[in-house]
Amino acid sequence: MKKLIIVGAGGHAREMLEWVKDINKLKPTWDFCGFIDDDAEALNGTGCEYSILGGIREWCHFDGFFFAMGIAQPGTKEKVATMLQQKGAEFVPIIHPTVRIAENASYGLGFVAYPGAYVCSNAQIGDFVTLLSSKISHDCIIGDYCTILSYCGVNGNTVLGKRVFVGNHATMVQGLRIGDDVTIGLGSIVIKDIPNNVHVFGNPARPIPGK
Repeated sequence: MKKLIIVGAGGHAREMLEWVKDINKLKPTWDFCGFIDDDAEALNGTGCEYSILGGIREWCHFDGFFFAMGIAQPGTKEKVATMLQQKGAEFVPIIHPTVRIAENASYGLGFVAYPGAYVCSNAQIGDFVTLLSSKISHDCIIGDYCTILSYCGVNGNTVLGKRVFVGNHATMVQGLRIGDDVTIGLGSIVIKDIPNNVHVFGNPARPIPGK
């Protein structure tokens, strides 16, 4: 089995550990070693049976290890992934066995997909995308470092830029263009394109003043 380290030790990282265990139940694949996190107390009080092996910034052990991205915040994902890759880290996807991915869909480095996620025909998923239990419809393009939470609908031919964060139960109508560094609040219904660096919320989704 391959030695695996999860980067980060917050709630998302601990959820990912459960998907690693589910993968191993079907086919022994990962020898999970532990987490790396700059907060040495991140696991305190969680009851997690594994430990934090060291800090992310100081980590220097890369030979013989594979890494999975356990951070959900898009900007932080990019910074951490870039730093560790420059040091030699090899990131792998963590895809729950129940995920459905169309034969002609594609995904990049460090993809994480939760139970019940669905990537449909001709969808293109970028690097370090975190997809919870949601559906990416046909011909969508999801940019690098995006995070899409649970029960979202990204409808056909929609394009998300880089570092987009989509809250639970948000829905986008077909064919939208969503810019870089956009945040879509939970439960929002997006019916228009969104430019870069805008936070939206509501039904229909509107920019949040001051964001």
